[in-house]
Amino acid sequence: MRQKNRIFSSDAKKAVALVFIGLLTGCLPSSIPEAKDLTAPINEYWSGCKMVTPTDITKTNGADRGDHYIVDFSYKMAFVQDVAYENLWSDSAKEPKVSMDDYNMHDSDSAAKFYAALHDAGKAQRQADKYWTDNCPAQYATLMKSIVNIPANQHLYGRSITKGEGPVIEGTFEMIKTEKGWLPR
Repeated sequence: MRQKNRIFSSDAKKAVALVFIGLLTGCLPSSIPEAKDLTAPINEYWSGCKMVTPTDITKTNGADRGDHYIVDFSYKMAFVQDVAYENLWSDSAKEPKVSMDDYNMHDSDSAAKFYAALHDAGKAQRQADKYWTDNCPAQYATLMKSIVNIPANQHLYGRSITKGEGPVIEGTFEMIKTEKGWLPR
C-alpha cells in the first residue's frame, strides 16, 4: 500500500489553525466594550483637573441593549501629589466666630477691628477655595467634594491627602460601536 505524500501532519495542521485563530482574535475589535475602551473618555473628562488622575479603571458589569452597550465601571481618582489639609478643606468650626454685637460699629477703631476679624475668620476658606480654583476648575471641584462625601470615601475628608490616595468613583456609560472602536454615547 502506498502512502500519500503529506506536507503537513495532522498535528501541524492543528497548530497552524490555532495560531491563525489566535492572530485573528487578537486583531479583531472586541465585540463588547472592555476597560481599555473606558480609559480615554474618563481621562478626557478629568483632564482639566490637575490635582488628580484616574487610575485602576475597571469594567464591573455590562449589558447589550441592541443599538448600544451599557457598561458599569469603577476607578480611583488618585491625587498626583501630597496635599495639606489646609489646601483642601475649610473647617469653619475652627475659625473664630465674628459677630457685630461684639463691636461698636459707631466707633471707627472698633469697626476696623470687626472688619479685620471678619477677614481673618474667612482666611482658611479663601485658602482652600484658591487651591481648588488653581488646580481643579469649578465643575470638577464641586464634583470631587461631593464624591468625597459619599460614605465609602469619607475616610478622605477633613485630612491631608497622600500622593496616590483618592476616592473611588463608580459610574455607567452607554457605549456605541464605531469604526474606531467603542465610544460613549
